[in-house]
Amino acid sequence: MIKINLAQFIFFTTFFCSIDVYSCGKDEVFITGHHVEGYVRSDGAKVESYYRKSYCRKIEKFNYFTDQDSNLSEAYKIKFKKWKKSEHKLIEDLLGQLPAWLKRNKLSKILRSSIIQGQARNSALIIPKTKTMIISDNFFARKNKKAVLIHEMSHIAVLDVDPSLLLRFFKVGGWSYTKGRNPSPPDKVIMDDSADSPSEDFANWVELYYTNAKKLKTFNEKQYQVLNKIIMIMEKSNG
Repeated sequence: MIKINLAQFIFFTTFFCSIDVYSCGKDEVFITGHHVEGYVRSDGAKVESYYRKSYCRKIEKFNYFTDQDSNLSEAYKIKFKKWKKSEHKLIEDLLGQLPAWLKRNKLSKILRSSIIQGQARNSALIIPKTKTMIISDNFFARKNKKAVLIHEMSHIAVLDVDPSLLLRFFKVGGWSYTKGRNPSPPDKVIMDDSADSPSEDFANWVELYYTNAKKLKTFNEKQYQVLNKIIMIMEKSNG
């Protein structure tokens, strides 16, 4: 039996992003607190500048394809480009083919770029906090396009997983945590970049669950069983 330490429980379940993000609903995005410049209303009244606290904002358009986002472009050093209609259709079709527990998580924006963060091999990037996905040129050159989307959407879906099961998944997988430090990956990981973070490891496991389950069972049967339980529960809760 695995002993669950409270500090580890809290850390691992909030490691993916700020704990505030968990308070947002499926149809909302988390907006970080920010300074608002003063302005003049349409009736002529002056509004002084102020600081707006973090809040959850309802997504008005789901899976909205857009060509630009100046804030993201600056924050992530990404130059966006225009979508082609054929690319639109391909992404929409693939999103519609995802497992139910993944595709029920709608995106606020989907953007297009030539390259992501200077890495030509990066096919996609998802930002869970704002439920934004960025697709690069590399994505369209890949044969495993659906697997890429399964991987990326897992970064959002993980926020709905039972925290105790999620912690068990990581503990069985060999992740450890020392107070004041980032989680330490196991000596052996399923994919090289799984060691980057618990979130990346989880997404890799979900991707392989649908593309090469045999590899997971051979690698760590117990961890596979925990993931299988997580997915079965998530699928059932989806109705």
